[in-house]
Amino acid sequence: MYASCGSVEDAKAAFERIRPRNVFSWNIMLSAYAQKGHLREARELFDKMEKRDVVSWTTLLSGYAQMGYVDEARGLFDRMKQHSGVSWSSMISAYAQNGYPSEALEIFWAMSLEGVKPRTSTWVSVIDSCGSALAVKDGDVLRQAVKDAGLEGDVVVGTALVDMLGKFGKPEEAWRVFAGISEKNTISWNAIMSAFARNDRFQEALRVFQTMCLEGAEHDSVTFLNVFSVCSKAPTLAFEGECWYQRLLEAGFAFDCSLETAVVNMCVNSRRLEQAFRVFDGMIRKSAVTWTILLRACGQSGDARKALKMLALMDQDGIPPDKIVILSLLESCSSSLSFGSVQRVIELHRDVVEGTGFHSDSKVGTALIMLYSRCGSLEHAKASFDGIVRGTVASWTAMIVAYIQSGECHSALQLFSTMDLEGARQHGKAIHSAIFEAGIDTSGALGIALVKMYERCGSVTESTKLFKEMPERSPHRLIAGLHCQQMDEKEVEEMFQAMDLEGRSLDREAAIATITACWQSSIARTIHARVLESEWSLDSNLTAALINMHGKCGNLREARRVFDELGSGRDSVLWTSIMAAYSRDSGAKSCQEIFELFGMMSLEGVAPSGVSFIIVLTTCSHAGMLGRAVECVRWMIQDFGMEAGGYHLACVVDLLGRAGRGDDAAEVVNRMLVENRAALSLMYFDTLVEDKKSLH
Repeated sequence: MYASCGSVEDAKAAFERIRPRNVFSWNIMLSAYAQKGHLREARELFDKMEKRDVVSWTTLLSGYAQMGYVDEARGLFDRMKQHSGVSWSSMISAYAQNGYPSEALEIFWAMSLEGVKPRTSTWVSVIDSCGSALAVKDGDVLRQAVKDAGLEGDVVVGTALVDMLGKFGKPEEAWRVFAGISEKNTISWNAIMSAFARNDRFQEALRVFQTMCLEGAEHDSVTFLNVFSVCSKAPTLAFEGECWYQRLLEAGFAFDCSLETAVVNMCVNSRRLEQAFRVFDGMIRKSAVTWTILLRACGQSGDARKALKMLALMDQDGIPPDKIVILSLLESCSSSLSFGSVQRVIELHRDVVEGTGFHSDSKVGTALIMLYSRCGSLEHAKASFDGIVRGTVASWTAMIVAYIQSGECHSALQLFSTMDLEGARQHGKAIHSAIFEAGIDTSGALGIALVKMYERCGSVTESTKLFKEMPERSPHRLIAGLHCQQMDEKEVEEMFQAMDLEGRSLDREAAIATITACWQSSIARTIHARVLESEWSLDSNLTAALINMHGKCGNLREARRVFDELGSGRDSVLWTSIMAAYSRDSGAKSCQEIFELFGMMSLEGVAPSGVSFIIVLTTCSHAGMLGRAVECVRWMIQDFGMEAGGYHLACVVDLLGRAGRGDDAAEVVNRMLVENRAALSLMYFDTLVEDKKSLH
């Protein structure tokens, strides 16, 4: 009695008083625990049972199945010596309700082979599972099994098939099954309406409803929910939907919140906002969905005043705004011509957005960037961008466009260059599209940045197209052409001459960009000659660019000549540049040159940078010089007070591995993960240096 009334504690007390207990009394208590979801207590009781029957096993299995513990249910099912119809059905239901259609079918076919006749509820479970998972092949096999069992005309099983076929995108087949159902009910009529509506066959869906009325079939709230949903998706049918709404009102039909919300949505989608607000005002109870629909309508129409008023009323109604409401509000403010004050945006941001906690969301942050940008406040747009926890393509694009529209092209290019290269092509295309739609000029530095992005991603077609769209005989076209490798030596020389005639010679900044873009030896000589003809002084940046250019082009002799001509006064950037030029060549002579240059740099009193050490360590790695690499890390830490970073230690790990010292390599990696890197280097590398024999 207590168990059936749901009083677990009273049932437990009564159970404790029973002496002696039999399997029946144990099963009653087990069922009480399982039905209330007390599975831990149910399992403990099950394990204490001296004797168990099929009911005991099935009761616990059903409890696990109802709570979604599929693996535990299957474990019990597999241990059962005998299965009942309930245990088969419970296991199938557990898989079906938790999104495992293949496993549900596996148990279903096994049950059939055992000669157990499926219950109607079992058929429905496995059919629904296939429909929800869009398991078309399994569903087709199952439909044939239903036919073979002579159940396609059954109203319950047939209705489940209609729903499944609608989800599979087969409304005509769903109609054939529906037509074969002997005694149709409201649920089956609703299912065939949904099958047509789900596949955008709105006219057919409405005809089903009309046929339903002609045949005198009963309607329910789901029927009219389908009708209003169909009419909202097909604006041409909205008038008919409104007519049905008026008829129902006149007939005294009891509307609930979900039905009236569907009517509001229908009116909004057909752009009949006045009617939508009339329905809304007449609603006794409004849900968050209802408010959201109308706030979105205000956002799309740009009526910021109305949206803000509705937000206040929503607050009075005790319904907190969700993210969609906030986005709709920001959209309405951004579209509104009357909402142009930065102060009003700041107040909205502070009083509404931050109060909801959505200000760090990427979509909300992006909307704020666009709104601040529209009001001319780049400072607040940047603050909103910085406040986004996880940036997206849209947020990066919005901020870059905001910079460009404010004339801050340099900042836009800087931000563009810091974008994560993972997925850069997709990101770049999205930004390029936004820039194009905003009508922003891409013939200058911005165009070069886009060309470089496409070239890095291997998108030759896009980079070439941008290059060809740039003005003839301009420095930007020259730089872009070099980046996408669309110019030969003759074309470069001709462009230089044409630019000279038009008085558009390269300035120092453009010259460095041109040098950096060059990858061909013959063109490198032409550009170098142009630099020598100019009156510019060869400072560190320009000289480093020339050295890097010749190094990339494989002309090490020319790179070394540029470096040597400077004589004394060479800084760390120049030493690192010439070492980097040699590092591109893996020959033994180039390796020796790098070691000699590193020593000469120290003799001239120039402190090496972290990059200098990376070049030397990489050279050691390529040459298999473990001893020199370890010594190099010691110099780095002890003599120059630098911390060994991941790149430096990776070279040593590689060398240790190749020297057959895998344990030492693993130790370096482990210590990198759990210890301070500088401390690791000083303590651990001492032990590596001591073992001289193993290092060389």
